[in-house]
Amino acid sequence: MNISKSDQMIIKGISGSPGICIGKAYIVDREGVNITKRYPVSDDMVPKEIDRFKQAVSKAKNDHAKVIDSLDKDLGENLNILETHMVLFKDKLLYGKTIETISHEKINAEWALRKVSGKVKTMFQQIDDKYLQARVIDIVQVSDKIMSYLFGAQDIKISDINKRVIIVAHDLSPADASQIQLERIKGFVTDRGGKDSHTSIIAKSLRIPSVFGLGLATTSVKNDDILIVDGSTGTLIINPDEDTFFK
Repeated sequence: MNISKSDQMIIKGISGSPGICIGKAYIVDREGVNITKRYPVSDDMVPKEIDRFKQAVSKAKNDHAKVIDSLDKDLGENLNILETHMVLFKDKLLYGKTIETISHEKINAEWALRKVSGKVKTMFQQIDDKYLQARVIDIVQVSDKIMSYLFGAQDIKISDINKRVIIVAHDLSPADASQIQLERIKGFVTDRGGKDSHTSIIAKSLRIPSVFGLGLATTSVKNDDILIVDGSTGTLIINPDEDTFFK
Protein backbone atom coordinates (compact mmCIF):
# COMPACT_ATOMS: atom_id res chain seq x y z
CA MET A 1 0.00 0.00 0.00
CA ASN A 2 1.33 3.42 -0.97
CA ILE A 3 1.01 5.83 1.95
CA SER A 4 3.59 8.40 0.90
CA LYS A 5 0.94 10.97 -0.05
CA SER A 6 -1.19 11.19 3.06
CA ASP A 7 -4.00 13.59 3.92
CA GLN A 8 -4.90 11.82 7.12
CA MET A 9 -8.38 12.34 8.50
CA ILE A 10 -9.84 10.76 11.64
CA ILE A 11 -13.59 10.42 12.20
CA LYS A 12 -15.11 9.11 15.43
CA GLY A 13 -18.28 7.06 15.32
CA ILE A 14 -19.94 4.28 17.29
CA SER A 15 -18.32 0.91 17.85
CA GLY A 16 -20.26 -1.74 15.95
CA SER A 17 -18.15 -4.88 16.10
CA PRO A 18 -14.64 -5.02 17.62
CA GLY A 19 -11.45 -5.59 15.68
CA ILE A 20 -9.07 -3.65 13.44
CA CYS A 21 -8.68 -3.90 9.68
CA ILE A 22 -6.70 -2.03 7.03
CA GLY A 23 -7.60 -1.88 3.36
CA LYS A 24 -8.91 0.05 0.38
CA ALA A 25 -12.29 1.77 0.44
CA TYR A 26 -15.21 0.55 -1.66
CA ILE A 27 -18.12 2.99 -1.62
CA VAL A 28 -21.66 1.66 -1.75
CA ASP A 29 -23.85 4.69 -2.45
CA ARG A 30 -27.61 4.53 -1.98
CA GLU A 31 -28.01 8.09 -0.73
CA GLY A 32 -29.90 9.13 -3.88
CA VAL A 33 -33.11 7.51 -2.62
CA ASN A 34 -33.44 10.36 -0.11
CA ILE A 35 -33.79 12.98 -2.85
CA THR A 36 -37.57 13.02 -3.10
CA LYS A 37 -39.87 15.50 -4.84
CA ARG A 38 -43.54 16.03 -4.12
CA TYR A 39 -46.04 16.23 -6.94
CA PRO A 40 -49.85 15.99 -7.07
CA VAL A 41 -51.71 13.00 -8.48
CA SER A 42 -55.09 13.42 -10.20
CA ASP A 43 -58.14 11.54 -8.92
CA ASP A 44 -58.13 9.07 -11.79
CA MET A 45 -54.40 8.34 -11.30
CA VAL A 46 -54.56 7.66 -7.54
CA PRO A 47 -55.34 3.91 -7.97
CA LYS A 48 -52.37 3.57 -10.35
CA GLU A 49 -50.10 5.38 -7.89
CA ILE A 50 -51.20 3.05 -5.09
CA ASP A 51 -50.57 0.08 -7.37
CA ARG A 52 -47.09 1.43 -8.18
CA PHE A 53 -46.36 1.58 -4.46
CA LYS A 54 -47.67 -1.95 -3.91
CA GLN A 55 -45.50 -3.26 -6.74
CA ALA A 56 -42.41 -1.61 -5.23
CA VAL A 57 -43.18 -3.20 -1.86
CA SER A 58 -43.70 -6.59 -3.50
CA LYS A 59 -40.37 -6.38 -5.37
CA ALA A 60 -38.51 -5.27 -2.24
CA LYS A 61 -40.09 -8.04 -0.19
CA ASN A 62 -39.30 -10.69 -2.82
CA ASP A 63 -35.70 -9.51 -2.98
CA HIS A 64 -35.47 -9.74 0.81
CA ALA A 65 -36.97 -13.25 0.74
CA LYS A 66 -34.29 -14.36 -1.73
CA VAL A 67 -31.59 -13.21 0.69
CA ILE A 68 -33.20 -15.21 3.50
CA ASP A 69 -33.47 -18.30 1.29
CA SER A 70 -29.79 -18.03 0.33
CA LEU A 71 -28.55 -18.10 3.92
CA ASP A 72 -27.54 -21.05 6.06
CA LYS A 73 -30.54 -22.09 8.15
CA ASP A 74 -28.24 -22.58 11.16
CA LEU A 75 -27.62 -18.83 11.47
CA GLY A 76 -30.33 -18.57 14.13
CA GLU A 77 -30.56 -14.99 15.41
CA ASN A 78 -29.45 -13.52 12.08
CA LEU A 79 -32.37 -15.19 10.30
CA ASN A 80 -34.76 -13.98 13.00
CA ILE A 81 -33.60 -10.41 12.39
CA LEU A 82 -34.20 -10.73 8.65
CA GLU A 83 -37.65 -12.20 9.30
CA THR A 84 -38.43 -9.10 11.39
CA HIS A 85 -37.69 -6.91 8.37
CA MET A 86 -39.90 -9.13 6.23
CA VAL A 87 -42.86 -8.34 8.50
CA LEU A 88 -42.15 -4.59 8.33
CA PHE A 89 -42.68 -4.49 4.55
CA LYS A 90 -46.42 -4.94 5.15
CA ASP A 91 -46.63 -3.27 8.57
CA LYS A 92 -49.75 -1.12 8.80
CA LEU A 93 -47.79 1.84 10.20
CA LEU A 94 -45.68 1.98 7.05
CA TYR A 95 -47.57 0.12 4.32
CA GLY A 96 -51.14 0.96 5.29
CA LYS A 97 -50.47 4.60 6.17
CA THR A 98 -48.57 5.22 2.93
CA ILE A 99 -51.50 3.94 0.86
CA GLU A 100 -53.85 6.04 2.97
CA THR A 101 -51.69 9.14 2.44
CA ILE A 102 -51.54 8.65 -1.34
CA SER A 103 -55.32 8.29 -1.43
CA HIS A 104 -56.29 11.14 0.92
CA GLU A 105 -53.66 13.71 -0.05
CA LYS A 106 -53.45 12.72 -3.74
CA ILE A 107 -49.66 12.81 -3.83
CA ASN A 108 -46.96 10.62 -5.37
CA ALA A 109 -45.90 7.41 -3.66
CA GLU A 110 -42.31 8.54 -2.99
CA TRP A 111 -43.41 11.62 -1.07
CA ALA A 112 -46.13 9.72 0.78
CA LEU A 113 -43.64 7.05 1.88
CA ARG A 114 -41.13 9.67 2.97
CA LYS A 115 -43.79 11.51 4.97
CA VAL A 116 -45.10 8.38 6.68
CA SER A 117 -41.66 6.93 7.49
CA GLY A 118 -40.66 10.31 8.93
CA LYS A 119 -43.69 10.31 11.24
CA VAL A 120 -43.03 6.73 12.35
CA LYS A 121 -39.39 7.59 13.01
CA THR A 122 -40.36 10.58 15.17
CA MET A 123 -42.92 8.51 17.08
CA PHE A 124 -40.40 5.77 17.94
CA GLN A 125 -37.71 8.26 18.92
CA GLN A 126 -40.05 9.81 21.48
CA ILE A 127 -40.59 6.48 23.25
CA ASP A 128 -38.49 6.13 26.41
CA ASP A 129 -37.21 2.69 25.50
CA LYS A 130 -33.75 2.14 23.99
CA TYR A 131 -34.77 -1.08 22.25
CA LEU A 132 -37.75 0.54 20.51
CA GLN A 133 -35.69 3.62 19.66
CA ALA A 134 -33.12 1.35 17.97
CA ARG A 135 -35.90 -0.16 15.84
CA VAL A 136 -36.22 3.21 14.09
CA ILE A 137 -33.26 2.08 11.99
CA ASP A 138 -35.24 -0.96 10.81
CA ILE A 139 -38.13 1.25 9.66
CA VAL A 140 -35.76 3.56 7.78
CA GLN A 141 -33.94 0.66 6.10
CA VAL A 142 -37.17 -0.98 4.92
CA SER A 143 -38.43 2.39 3.69
CA ASP A 144 -35.17 2.97 1.78
CA LYS A 145 -35.46 -0.43 0.12
CA ILE A 146 -39.01 0.28 -1.07
CA MET A 147 -37.96 3.77 -2.17
CA SER A 148 -35.17 2.37 -4.33
CA TYR A 149 -37.72 0.33 -6.28
CA LEU A 150 -40.04 3.34 -6.64
CA PHE A 151 -37.11 5.26 -8.13
CA GLY A 152 -36.10 2.32 -10.29
CA ALA A 153 -32.60 2.52 -8.85
CA GLN A 154 -30.21 -0.33 -9.58
CA ASP A 155 -29.84 -2.52 -6.52
CA ILE A 156 -26.33 -3.02 -5.16
CA LYS A 157 -25.70 -6.58 -4.04
CA ILE A 158 -23.02 -6.86 -1.38
CA SER A 159 -22.53 -10.51 -2.32
CA ASP A 160 -21.35 -9.42 -5.81
CA ILE A 161 -18.34 -7.47 -4.50
CA ASN A 162 -15.30 -9.50 -5.55
CA LYS A 163 -12.45 -7.43 -4.10
CA ARG A 164 -10.64 -7.42 -0.76
CA VAL A 165 -12.01 -4.10 0.47
CA ILE A 166 -13.61 -2.14 3.29
CA ILE A 167 -17.19 -1.12 2.53
CA VAL A 168 -18.15 2.52 3.07
CA ALA A 169 -21.91 3.14 2.96
CA HIS A 170 -24.54 5.60 4.06
CA ASP A 171 -26.28 2.62 5.65
CA LEU A 172 -26.26 -1.17 5.47
CA SER A 173 -29.34 -3.20 6.28
CA PRO A 174 -29.20 -6.55 8.11
CA ALA A 175 -29.83 -8.19 4.71
CA ASP A 176 -26.79 -6.38 3.30
CA ALA A 177 -24.59 -7.36 6.24
CA SER A 178 -25.69 -11.00 6.10
CA GLN A 179 -24.41 -11.23 2.50
CA ILE A 180 -20.87 -10.18 3.41
CA GLN A 181 -18.27 -12.69 2.24
CA LEU A 182 -15.50 -12.61 4.86
CA GLU A 183 -12.85 -13.72 2.37
CA ARG A 184 -13.57 -10.51 0.41
CA ILE A 185 -14.86 -7.88 2.83
CA LYS A 186 -12.41 -6.86 5.57
CA GLY A 187 -14.77 -4.53 7.43
CA PHE A 188 -17.37 -1.83 6.93
CA VAL A 189 -18.32 1.66 8.10
CA THR A 190 -21.58 3.58 7.78
CA ASP A 191 -22.89 7.11 8.19
CA ARG A 192 -25.97 5.89 10.04
CA GLY A 193 -26.70 3.21 12.62
CA GLY A 194 -25.68 2.40 16.17
CA LYS A 195 -24.42 -0.29 18.51
CA ASP A 196 -27.94 -1.60 19.26
CA SER A 197 -28.93 -1.93 15.60
CA HIS A 198 -29.71 -5.27 14.01
CA THR A 199 -26.87 -4.69 11.53
CA SER A 200 -24.47 -4.36 14.47
CA ILE A 201 -25.70 -7.67 15.90
CA ILE A 202 -25.00 -9.40 12.58
CA ALA A 203 -21.56 -7.74 12.31
CA LYS A 204 -20.65 -9.10 15.74
CA SER A 205 -21.81 -12.58 14.77
CA LEU A 206 -19.56 -12.39 11.69
CA ARG A 207 -16.71 -10.98 13.81
CA ILE A 208 -16.04 -8.31 11.21
CA PRO A 209 -14.72 -4.88 12.30
CA SER A 210 -17.36 -2.19 11.87
CA VAL A 211 -18.09 1.40 12.87
CA PHE A 212 -21.50 3.10 12.71
CA GLY A 213 -22.85 6.63 12.97
CA LEU A 214 -19.88 8.33 11.30
CA GLY A 215 -22.07 10.86 9.52
CA LEU A 216 -19.40 12.03 7.08
CA ALA A 217 -17.88 8.77 5.87
CA THR A 218 -19.46 8.64 2.40
CA THR A 219 -18.64 12.30 1.73
CA SER A 220 -15.09 12.13 3.13
CA VAL A 221 -13.90 8.87 1.59
CA LYS A 222 -13.11 8.17 -2.07
CA ASN A 223 -12.87 4.76 -3.70
CA ASP A 224 -9.45 3.16 -3.12
CA ASP A 225 -8.54 5.49 -0.22
CA ILE A 226 -6.55 3.59 2.40
CA LEU A 227 -8.62 3.08 5.56
CA ILE A 228 -7.99 1.84 9.07
CA VAL A 229 -11.16 0.72 10.83
CA ASP A 230 -11.00 0.26 14.59
CA GLY A 231 -14.29 -1.30 15.59
CA SER A 232 -13.29 -1.43 19.25
CA THR A 233 -12.99 2.35 19.61
CA GLY A 234 -15.39 3.38 16.85
CA THR A 235 -12.66 5.11 14.85
CA LEU A 236 -12.15 5.50 11.11
CA ILE A 237 -8.77 6.74 9.86
CA ILE A 238 -8.70 7.86 6.23
CA ASN A 239 -5.36 7.82 4.39
CA PRO A 240 -3.25 7.28 7.52
CA ASP A 241 0.18 8.92 7.66
CA GLU A 242 3.32 6.86 8.23
CA ASP A 243 3.37 7.48 11.98
CA THR A 244 -0.18 6.16 12.33
CA PHE A 245 0.25 3.31 9.86
CA PHE A 246 3.34 1.85 11.52
CA LYS A 247 2.25 2.25 15.15
